[in-house]
Amino acid sequence: MSAFRRNLAVGAAGALAAFGLAEGALRPISRSWHYPTGPVRTIAQYSEGTAVSRFAADGIGTYGNRLTGNEVLAGRPLVTLLGDSHLLQEAVPDRETVGAVIELASRRAGHAVNVRQYGWYATGLATYLGEAPRVRMAAPNMVVVIINEFDFGANELLNSSYWRMRVADDNSVSLRQLPVEEASGWQARARELFARSSLSLAILRRVNQVRSLPDTRHAAAPPGPPAEEVAAAPEAARLPIAGMRALRAAYGENTLVVYTPWCRPSCQEAPDPVERAVLAACAAEKVRCFSIRNALVADQRAHHRIHRGFHNTGPGQGHLNRHGLAVLGQVIWQHLE
Repeated sequence: MSAFRRNLAVGAAGALAAFGLAEGALRPISRSWHYPTGPVRTIAQYSEGTAVSRFAADGIGTYGNRLTGNEVLAGRPLVTLLGDSHLLQEAVPDRETVGAVIELASRRAGHAVNVRQYGWYATGLATYLGEAPRVRMAAPNMVVVIINEFDFGANELLNSSYWRMRVADDNSVSLRQLPVEEASGWQARARELFARSSLSLAILRRVNQVRSLPDTRHAAAPPGPPAEEVAAAPEAARLPIAGMRALRAAYGENTLVVYTPWCRPSCQEAPDPVERAVLAACAAEKVRCFSIRNALVADQRAHHRIHRGFHNTGPGQGHLNRHGLAVLGQVIWQHLE
C-alpha cells in the first residue's frame, strides 16, 4: 500500500472513530422527538438546563402530553394543565415538571389526582381556546390555564402560532386556526434519518441558536413598536376581559387560571399592570384566578433562590427552573385541594 493510501485509510479511520465517540457522548443529551416514532417520544437537550423529557404523542400540544414520571392511578380525578413553552418543560426531567409536583402533593395529602400537561411553542390564549374541544374529550375534572403577560398583547392577535384571535368591540372573540406544516414523503424520511444522529442534531440546534442571535453590527436606538402593533393596541387592551370570558365559556366553571409573573433574579411584591388587569377581569367574569407572585416572593425570602435560569443560562433568564416549577405546582395544588 502506498503512503498516500495508508494516510488516507488512517485519516478515514480517525474520522469514523471521532464520529463514533461524538455520537456516544452526545446520545444522553441530544435526542429528537421525531425519532424513534412511537406512542412515547423523548427529547434530550442541553441548551437550557440538561434534561430528558418524555411526551405521549396524543395529538394535543406541540408534542403531546408531557409525562410526569408518576404512575397513572385508576379512578382518580383528572387535572389538565394548558400553557405555552413553560408547560413543555424540556429543561427539567419528568419528575420535576409542575404536573409531577401536583401529583406528588395530592398523593401525600391522600387526595390523589392524575395530571396531563400540554404546552405549545410561541402561543397563548387563542390556542387554549381553539383546542378546547379536543381537551374536553378527555373529560378533565379541572382545567388549569397557566398564563403570563405575553398572552395579553398585540402579539397574541398578530403573531401567535397555531391559533390567532380577534376581539370585537363587544369583547366577543373569533378564532382562526393556522396550518401546521408537516413533513411528508422523502422529507419526513430524511428528517427521521437525520434525527437518528445525536451529532447532526446537536450541530443543527447550535446553528439555529446562532442564526437567532440579534445582529448588533449596526447597533442603533431600539425602534418603536411596528405600526400594526400600534393599530392593534386598543383591541389588545380588551384581551383580559374577553379572554377570561371566553375561557369560562370554553371550559366551564371548573376552570382555574394561574398568572405567572416574569420575576427575574428578584421578584417585586407589586403586581405588574397586566397582572392587575387580568385579576380584575377574573373577578368581573367570575373566573377562579390567582397569581403566584406572593408565593415566589415568600420562597425567595425563605430560601434565597432564583426561580428562572439554569446552570448554563444567565440568572433569572429563560423558563422556570425546578424551584419555580415547584412553587407553581404547590400553589396550584393548594387551590385545587
